[in-house]
Amino acid sequence: MYKEMFQMVLQKGEEIKWCNRANAKASMLKGLVPAIALGAFFSIWICGFLTPIINFGNRNFTPTNMFAPALFIFPIIIACYIIYAILNAKNTYFCITNKRIIKRSGAFNNNFIHYTLKNVGTIQVVGGIVDSNGSATLLITTKDFHTDNKGNANANRLRINSLYDAYEAYNILSELVDGNNETLRVKLEK
Repeated sequence: MYKEMFQMVLQKGEEIKWCNRANAKASMLKGLVPAIALGAFFSIWICGFLTPIINFGNRNFTPTNMFAPALFIFPIIIACYIIYAILNAKNTYFCITNKRIIKRSGAFNNNFIHYTLKNVGTIQVVGGIVDSNGSATLLITTKDFHTDNKGNANANRLRINSLYDAYEAYNILSELVDGNNETLRVKLEK
């Protein structure tokens, strides 16, 4: 159904095994609480810091003047987040081929990221309270490690929030990468 969106990035001999998109409603609901917290923070910051500075020395300054900008800014921040989250989720797709996994996402542009199946380490599905219609968050940890500026090494993680049929994707990926996670044992000679 969504396979045509990945035709431009497929390599020769690569075959799509599974493809689906993110649940826009569930993805938006997952981020609504942080958006409300961010909107409340900026509203309080505007009320408590900016508005008194701007109106310093104004004799007609009342508490209503102080809270009016916050009541205006708070819904704008929430609305902007909801629009961004819905656009991002509607443009988030996940594809499994016979050679690699590909994620396409972005609210205003297309970002593609892919990992070979040989590089897939662990696969995890997390179903939340707001996930519906069989959607869940798919977490894939790769065998690549990224070192931050402090020297700490962390595995790369691919996260797809509220993916439709995430359990089906989990089963297909588990079959394709079976045997990738075997531990190498090194024998030390004395």
